[in-house]
Amino acid sequence: MSKTSAELVSKDKAAFLKQLARQVVAEGQTGSIDIKEERPALINKLIYYLYNCDYDDSNDDVQNEADSQSPQAGRLAVNAAMYTIGDRYNLNGLQDLAKAKFATALPHCWNKEDFPGAIRFIYENTHTEDRGLRECLVPTLIQHKQHLRSDEKFMDVVQTYGEFAVDLLDAWTYQHSGWRWRRSN
Repeated sequence: MSKTSAELVSKDKAAFLKQLARQVVAEGQTGSIDIKEERPALINKLIYYLYNCDYDDSNDDVQNEADSQSPQAGRLAVNAAMYTIGDRYNLNGLQDLAKAKFATALPHCWNKEDFPGAIRFIYENTHTEDRGLRECLVPTLIQHKQHLRSDEKFMDVVQTYGEFAVDLLDAWTYQHSGWRWRRSN
């Protein structure tokens, strides 16, 4: 492990433990730390990351826990979930790793059933200003626009999430002109 990645993980561990310490103080009477908003399989991946600077983005353990509110737990969904956990617990290294794994999986998973669910998850669980995973989608959206335009589940996401529709329109409009997110704030 390089010095910089070791330093980043150390900072991530410190930030995570600081956040947990706040929960311990708040929940000191119960004798336990309850992380209700996360599924156990994702917490296992988080803990593994804290010790090993990596996590397994396979979906077997997450799929077994899937509930009706979760996207189908493919690699895209797992990495998107890990990205949001990194954001929630201020783990920048985890966010960077999850983004890299998401970007690596995307060319192989864009035509799978969980792609629209992963987009849904991203647009429901990341801040508008957080372009990390959203920008990862752009090359795939441009490259496969003909196929995606005829995909009913994908078009349902476009119709449901206006913010995604605007991003999609920007991507398709500016694809030949050195495209960049052209948001005016």
